[in-house]
Amino acid sequence: MISATLEYLRPQAGRETLTFTMPYRRFLEMEATVAGSFLEEEPWLAAGRLTVRHRRSETMSQPRNRREPRFLVLATVTCLAVSAIRPHDYPTWLMEIAPILIIAPLLVASYRRLPLTTLLYRLLFVHALILMVGGHYTYAEVPLGNWLKELFGFARNHYDRIGHFAQGFVPAILTREILLRRSPLLPGKWLFLLTTSVCLAFSACYEFIEWWSALLGGSAADAFLGTQGDVWDTQWDMFFCLIGALTAQLLLARIHDRALRETDAAVAGKWPVAPEG
Repeated sequence: MISATLEYLRPQAGRETLTFTMPYRRFLEMEATVAGSFLEEEPWLAAGRLTVRHRRSETMSQPRNRREPRFLVLATVTCLAVSAIRPHDYPTWLMEIAPILIIAPLLVASYRRLPLTTLLYRLLFVHALILMVGGHYTYAEVPLGNWLKELFGFARNHYDRIGHFAQGFVPAILTREILLRRSPLLPGKWLFLLTTSVCLAFSACYEFIEWWSALLGGSAADAFLGTQGDVWDTQWDMFFCLIGALTAQLLLARIHDRALRETDAAVAGKWPVAPEG
């Protein structure tokens, strides 16, 4: 039956054409290894025996839902404008939302060349909201933190702990995605270790920025620092960043892996293909 079918299709396809089928995941793995292989050497291309199609990879590198990233950009701009309405004070607001003003334009500019997973775009939006709320009220006066303070009898407003947890949680997924897509690293222990280390380094650099702000601004930078009299505030901030980075990788690694495989065909080859049957 198969031979008869091939004999029937051969005149339609031509004798120099080879056709075959395979599981889609194996196709992605094969496609990821075409670049730089003998299949791209001049003899093969000149003979016309193989046409390497890159359009599939380009299509796979675009998020399936292009509307959502655009909606998130619009929502970010809208929420940012709302947070700028009568904040506690504008210098503190500007310092708190500065990361948004730096990262958001970079994400927009790199969208066509290096679109991120939808999961990561959503996490970045949530992180931006946390920064906006902290900038509007100052971290020591956020109503949510005051409500938790009264409910649990805390000695201080702990909203800044939420902010530093997010400072580890979201950058962990961002770092993980960049390392998987732009380095030879494979999913595993080294990726986990390096992602955590990058998040801690980022947290330490942010503490440097707070230190320099205190030196330059004096008491005017108190609202930005948000220490609330805690002499161990810097250590607690970095600790919560560590907890956030570990939590993100432990909870979201598989979800993130699946999102990466669906977004970027070249990255899909980094995961072993499960045996058929």
